Amino acid sequence: MKIPKYVPKFFGIVLVILFLVGCTTPITPTPPPPQPTLPPVKTLPPPPQPSPTLVPLASSMPTSLFKLIQTVQVIPDERFKDNTIPSVGGNILFVPATGNFIVMLKTFPPTTPLPLPPLNDPDNPGLDTCPRGVIGYKEYTTDMQPTGKYGYLSCATGDWNSLIIGNDIYVVKVWNEGPGTSDFWRLYKYDAVTWKKLGEVDIPVDNTQEISDGPTMSTINGLVTVSGEYFPGGRPDGPLGRGSHHHFVTTDLTLMGEKILVSPDVPAHTPEVTLQQLANGDILMFAASAYFYGDLVVLRFDKDWKYIDEHTLRSNAFFPLGSVTNGGYWFVAYIDVSTWKAGDPQWPAGDAPYRNVGLAAFDANWNLVQNEKVTDFDVVAAGEGRTEGEGPSVQLVGNRLYVSYTVSKFEAGSPKLISGETFVNVYELIQTP
Repeated sequence: MKIPKYVPKFFGIVLVILFLVGCTTPITPTPPPPQPTLPPVKTLPPPPQPSPTLVPLASSMPTSLFKLIQTVQVIPDERFKDNTIPSVGGNILFVPATGNFIVMLKTFPPTTPLPLPPLNDPDNPGLDTCPRGVIGYKEYTTDMQPTGKYGYLSCATGDWNSLIIGNDIYVVKVWNEGPGTSDFWRLYKYDAVTWKKLGEVDIPVDNTQEISDGPTMSTINGLVTVSGEYFPGGRPDGPLGRGSHHHFVTTDLTLMGEKILVSPDVPAHTPEVTLQQLANGDILMFAASAYFYGDLVVLRFDKDWKYIDEHTLRSNAFFPLGSVTNGGYWFVAYIDVSTWKAGDPQWPAGDAPYRNVGLAAFDANWNLVQNEKVTDFDVVAAGEGRTEGEGPSVQLVGNRLYVSYTVSKFEAGSPKLISGETFVNVYELIQTP
């Protein structure tokens, strides 16, 4: 069939027109499929967080909470001989008015003393009348540098202890009026800046049940509190303690009575104890359990001495003679008796442990966080005298812990003490709450 020659021209014109229309007409995109309607999003509160713990996770816990940075020997020196009388002592106390430490000592003056201040004790007219030594002091800066200040305060007899409240130092000692007389406690008060004696008072002790040895001192309900061991019905033959007696004295030395804590009203415990009072009024007593050589425990009372509860801190420990807190951890200085030698001939009365000084940190739930060996003396060979760490106290100033203690050396084959040296260890806090 013959196609007319005008047809191709017609179709060409049509294609050109369609092309131009496509270039000028907008293309409407295909709408997306409808989305399902979702309910509005509800903002949820954050999940509950556990109460903050004082113990960091193991992955972030430092090697320790505190580390030893310094050890200073306090005595013997040119003015104080070593301590050859076994006793609690060597307390380190911080005086706010001077910004310095006082290390309290029970010792002897030198055989040939240098010019010394007079003995500040009306019971004794001179140093030559103190055959059992003197209670004295040395002053140190917070860097444990001696200031050169020292003094002798009172003749010593048996055990003694000391406490600071503000800028006043209180010293208690076991005393009596002579052979055959009953023991009592004599309490002195001194100004820790001028060392003027501000007064004294005698605290009666019932020697049939209240033990005068090893008095400890605390501040409870605003009162000076002197504590000792108590045996209802009389002192037993063995080393089992039963409870404690606590005598209260105002800061101006007025007697205010006493409190006896004994089983079954409270768990059996043995001093020597340390008492602390919390901001809410509760009283903490660091002590040993019924057995003389531990466990180490803490008993809690309300401000009226009503028993609340007890926690065991560690085994093989007793005499928690020092305790402080930085608000997050408790630091307790105590005697470690985990090194034990049965039937030691140096203690003919029976088995006895070797004593070492320990420093432990506990969190708010009384979990043990760190335990440090301040001394680490071990069993000695036959024919050698044993060496022990004793009488610790602790102070916290700034980010440093100061632990004072005595190293006692005994005669070979005998419990006789032949020398005692007083030291202060300084520990730096690595972590604070």
